[in-house]
Parts: sequence; structure tokens; C-alpha cells
Amino acid sequence: MQAVGDFTQWLRAQPETDHVASLSDVYKRLNKNMHGDDVAFYQLPLDRQLAAQYLLMYEMSLPYGLDLNNQINVDKSSIKMVLTTQNLGSVEMVDIEERIYSWFRANAPQYDILLQAQH
Repeated sequence: MQAVGDFTQWLRAQPETDHVASLSDVYKRLNKNMHGDDVAFYQLPLDRQLAAQYLLMYEMSLPYGLDLNNQINVDKSSIKMVLTTQNLGSVEMVDIEERIYSWFRANAPQYDILLQAQH
């Protein structure tokens, strides 16, 4: 999850970025909530088991029919992030795509990524 959090921050710093929806934000909010809404805890939980417990608790608290299937697959082996950008031409889209692949090669080569553009 640390790599996802780092990548989320990197994406938000890109000039083309309007918005990023990331599971790391859910974890940060849960960690803060579980510590009395102390802003100092708006960070990813450091313990992997604690993070898993937070996610389970969060999923169990969602109303019937709501879940995290739009952000994480059933077996928890992959996540979906959504990047909303300014209106970009094909050259700019290829550029940001190349930067994303470069970021993963340099910072999280153990992960596979799949980019999908939607209009």
C-alpha cells in the first residue's frame, strides 16, 4: 500500500492532474478516524495486519449494496485507481503514460500495471 500511496502523491503533483481517486486515501482516512480524528494519523497504517483489519471493518460498515468492488478486486490482489486529467491531446496522453510506466519501473517494479483511457 505504501507504493500506492507514493504513486498517488506523485500523480497529484503532475501538471495535467485534476483528480486522483485512490484506495490509499481510504486507508489514510480510516487510520485518522481510528485515532480520534487526529490529523497526525492521516497516513497509511504502518502495520500490514492493522491495515487489513481496517479494510475489513470498513467493508463491513458499508450499507448493503455498497462495497469497494469499484476500487479493489474480490481476492484483494489488485486495485483500481482513477486519474482525471485536463483535456489532453494524444501527444500529452502518451507522455503522461510513459511517465507513469517510468515511475513504476523506478519505484515499484514488482507490480504490474494496466492503463486504460476513457473519454
